[in-house]
Amino acid sequence: MIVARRKNSCKIRHNCTRHVLHKGGHFHYEAQNHTHLSLKKIHHSPSSQTMALVDDELKAKAEVYYDDEICKQCTRLLLKEAGLPNGLLPLKDIVECGYVEETGYVWLKQKKRIDHVFQSLGRVVSYGTEITAFAEKGRIRKVKGIKTRELMVWLPVEEISLDEPATGKLICKSIAGFSKIFPASAFHIPEKENEKANCAGPKPVVLMERAARVVKNN
Repeated sequence: MIVARRKNSCKIRHNCTRHVLHKGGHFHYEAQNHTHLSLKKIHHSPSSQTMALVDDELKAKAEVYYDDEICKQCTRLLLKEAGLPNGLLPLKDIVECGYVEETGYVWLKQKKRIDHVFQSLGRVVSYGTEITAFAEKGRIRKVKGIKTRELMVWLPVEEISLDEPATGKLICKSIAGFSKIFPASAFHIPEKENEKANCAGPKPVVLMERAARVVKNN
C-alpha cells in the first residue's frame, strides 16, 4: 500500500510500473517498491533535445505513474512540496506523469488539450496534451505546454513562482518577457476531506493498493 509520511518532505510510496531500456534494446517492465516525490537541490538539467521528448532513457531514471486518479494525487503532492497552489494544474484525464528526483524534471500527459477559466481572475489558461517543467521549492521553471491569453494572443508560460519575500502573490512569466502578478489564492482549490493527505500527522496515510509486478522481455 502507499504510505505518505512527513519527515523532511512528503513522500508517496507505491508499487508502480517502471520502464527500463537495456543496451540490447529490450524493455524490462518492473514494479517499483516505492517512490519518493520530494524536491531536492538541482544538480543538472537534461538537454533541450531530451526535454522535447520524454523518451525511454529519461523514463528509466524517473518515477512514472499511470491512471488519472493516481496522477492527480501525485500532481497535488508535487505542488504541495513546491509550496505552490494546489489548483495550478487543473488537468483532466491524465494518462501518464513522471518525476526525475535527481533534476526535478516533471512531465504530465493528458488525453486532450483543455482551456481552463480561473473564475476569480477572469483569465483563460490553455494546458496542452503534454506539459513539462522543472520543479523547485517555490517555483516551476522551463515550462512547456502552458499558455495564457493576453488580448487576442496566446503566450507560452515559461515560469511560475511565488513572490519573495512571501506576499501571497504568484508571478507568471512568459517567453516573450511579460510578467503578470496574481494572488496565489486564485489558484487554490479547497480540498475534499477524502483528498487530504495529512503529511504532518504521526500516523501514515494509506493512499492506494500496490500494483502487481509485471516483467516482459522482447
